[in-house]
Amino acid sequence: MKRLLISICITISLILPFAFAESKTELDSTKYYHVKFDLSLVPGLSIGSAFPNDKKISDRYALNLLAGRCDRLEKGAIGGIWNWVREDANGWMIAGALNQSGKAMTGAQFTAGLNLSGGDLSGIGLGGIGNLAAEDINGLNFAGLGNVSGRSINGVQLVGLANVGRKSINGVQGAGFANITGGSMSGIQYAGSFNIARKDCDGIIVDGGGLLNGGSSSGVILSGVFNLSRGSADGMIGAGTANIIGNKADGLIAAGAVNVINGDVDGMIGSGALNFVNGTMSGMQIGTVNFAKSSNGCQMGLINFAGESEGAELGLISYSQKHGARGELFGDEMGNAFTSLRTGNKDWYNRIAVGYAAYGSPNITVFGGGFGKIKRYTGYHTEFGTEFYLLNFENDLQFGTKPNIATLLKFQYSWNLKVSDDFVLFAGPSMNFMFSHYSDGSELMSPAFYKSHSGSYYKRGWIGGILGLRML
Repeated sequence: MKRLLISICITISLILPFAFAESKTELDSTKYYHVKFDLSLVPGLSIGSAFPNDKKISDRYALNLLAGRCDRLEKGAIGGIWNWVREDANGWMIAGALNQSGKAMTGAQFTAGLNLSGGDLSGIGLGGIGNLAAEDINGLNFAGLGNVSGRSINGVQLVGLANVGRKSINGVQGAGFANITGGSMSGIQYAGSFNIARKDCDGIIVDGGGLLNGGSSSGVILSGVFNLSRGSADGMIGAGTANIIGNKADGLIAAGAVNVINGDVDGMIGSGALNFVNGTMSGMQIGTVNFAKSSNGCQMGLINFAGESEGAELGLISYSQKHGARGELFGDEMGNAFTSLRTGNKDWYNRIAVGYAAYGSPNITVFGGGFGKIKRYTGYHTEFGTEFYLLNFENDLQFGTKPNIATLLKFQYSWNLKVSDDFVLFAGPSMNFMFSHYSDGSELMSPAFYKSHSGSYYKRGWIGGILGLRML
């Protein structure tokens, strides 16, 4: 049977070649033998191989029972295992294992294995294993493992593992593991783990792990764990854990834990733990701890620090290295004597205070603080602040006992007058609201303008005041 099949192919290769060729007049004007239909068992045992070897073979259509080879493909080829074109392959190619061209491959390529092009691979490519091109990959390409290009990947590429382009990746790319390029990345890219680019990234880039970018990032960048950009960032940048940016940042920068920006920021940055800006902050920082070399915007957090601050600092502890800290002594209508540390800048202040009232019953220990706005006039300035305190009645903080703690919210307005080179006198009214399970506060405070209780929970509001002295 095997001998019979070989004999049939040899006979076909000897008898039919010129029946499937173009006219001799056309042949004389080209360097190819144009074969309308080429039938092959394996390379060398085909209709095309029967032609003289003084010219190359250009197949219009080819049926390669196992494997076949020609110099150029014009329309289409089917191969049981392998379609091999030494130069350009145009049209469609279907093979069990491998479609291969020495130069460009254009049209539609389908194989359970590899589509392999020595030049560009353009059109529609489906490779059960992958699509590989020495130059560009363009069009619509699907692969079980990956698309690998010696230059750029352009179009729509979806793979199970990775898209790899040496110079750039552009368009819409999706990969189960990573999109990787030695150049720039633009368009829409999704990867299950990483997007990696040596140069700039621009577009919508989403991944489950992180973005590693040797250039700048712009657009919408969302990563499950981290974003790392050596250059600047512009747009909406979000990460589950950290954003690390090597230059300036503009837009919205958000991270679950940490933002580190080695440059100026114009926009909003927020994190669950730390925002660090090694430059000028001209927008808003929101986090547990905020740091800026210089701040012209707003810092909002538990702890705020700026080398030089001219903006708003809203938090429990805010410190500007340029403006330093001041000590205060003041009292209120409850008879509490407070010692406080005051920080801030010329337009905003922060206060941390500890107070104690030792007369009468019960004794009270107070701890808290707040922030406020400063407005300056000729010869004096005013302040409006919001402060929050915890009141411990009877000093009941022994181990194993339940402390009798109330909460106090104060809104206060004060006039501040410099009385010497070293001191400022301040005084003004306050509006107070206390919430307690211990007492309704009637034995401590001024007459209430508001009071209510539900069971053992008391709420009370009253008007009070403060009087104090601040050191310069």
